[in-house]
Amino acid sequence: MHLDTAFWANILVGVVLTFGGMLLSGPIANFYNEPQLKPIITWLSLAFLFTALSSTQRAFFTREFKFKNLAILQLGGNISGGVVGIVAALLGYGAWALVGQSLVNGLVTTLLLWLISDWHPGLHFSKAHFRDLMTFGFNM
Repeated sequence: MHLDTAFWANILVGVVLTFGGMLLSGPIANFYNEPQLKPIITWLSLAFLFTALSSTQRAFFTREFKFKNLAILQLGGNISGGVVGIVAALLGYGAWALVGQSLVNGLVTTLLLWLISDWHPGLHFSKAHFRDLMTFGFNM
């Protein structure tokens, strides 16, 4: 039940940060007087969601000392993102090559984690377990 609660709490935080990044992309672009930053920040905000979708599985693998699996997954994401970034850069996409690299890396790593993970979340959320997790987290 703790894992389910941690997963859904992470999803909530990820969604809030994603939409927060999207909403703040305009003011940030205005602050730097760079209107081209708005769509870049908007798209990069999706990285918060990828992190939220994978953090519980990543913690589960870490707890089980499956570092080799984590390294292989991350390597798969890095290679996929790197290929997209290099191809996009060679095609002249500029900063968008970095956006594509980052998003593909996060997406592939998250998908691979979900594919090989033995644990998948249920639709359970417990306020008591959430309080336990928050108490532990704040002490960390």
